[in-house]
Amino acid sequence: MAGKEFRVSCYVLLRNKAGQVLLLQRPSNPAKVFPGKWELPGGKGAPGEPASGTAIREALEETGLHVSLERLGGAVEFGIPGKAFRGVMLVFEGTAASDEVVLDEEHQAFAWVDPGELLKRDLTDPLRRFVESRFGREKRQGR
Repeated sequence: MAGKEFRVSCYVLLRNKAGQVLLLQRPSNPAKVFPGKWELPGGKGAPGEPASGTAIREALEETGLHVSLERLGGAVEFGIPGKAFRGVMLVFEGTAASDEVVLDEEHQAFAWVDPGELLKRDLTDPLRRFVESRFGREKRQGR
């Protein structure tokens, strides 16, 4: 892995008023990365775009939701088999005024999921690592 470049993608852990987290399901197409897996709204930035701007824009494009970011929730480094780079997943935490999702063509389904149920879903590998870290920390802190 030494010497590989890093590419950053920005995501939003979006909670509704009930405290549930929004997940989006990737297409089942085996030619795609992480086919059929569940992920957070987000993606790659445009040149010169700030990370927070990427997260807000991607959430709007993928869900139709106008998002307000509250804080950086964490980051996860990951590899993708066959790719000549390492990925970095930045996860912001945020809210939206509505929970009425309008999916774009990049995803085949969405679900609002209780945080304690997230690991029961077939998550992308980086999201699974983030959830294990983030929500394990919340349990240890008694939240």
